[in-house]
Amino acid sequence: MNRSDQENLIRYITKKKGSRIESYDRHMYYFNVTRSGDVQYGLDRPILFNIIRNPVSRYISHFYFSRDPIKWKRSRTRKRMSLPPKSWFEKDLNTCLKENDPECYFVPGKMREMVLTYFCGQHPACM
Repeated sequence: MNRSDQENLIRYITKKKGSRIESYDRHMYYFNVTRSGDVQYGLDRPILFNIIRNPVSRYISHFYFSRDPIKWKRSRTRKRMSLPPKSWFEKDLNTCLKENDPECYFVPGKMREMVLTYFCGQHPACM
């Protein structure tokens, strides 16, 4: 989330103060909810926790989830994206790894989401 997104989330949570939000559940990278740069939000420091999956099983799941044709049809309709070739949808993770396909490896300089990102935060070094 950029700074504006973070501030909008803070406003949303504090606006609900009367109804007293006890928890907030969302896939979200860490950010400091008490302050952003030189801006103080005036909030108490919350108790934060992350529940994570085994990184290997998460990687495997993400590889195949990204190839879900139904997901692509929905995204394509919203964003007017063209579909990847049929061979991409049929790609097997073992083959991808054996053939040293860059899609299946961490390439220096290429941003890639990792479990660490949920604990480290928004900074590019965390990816």
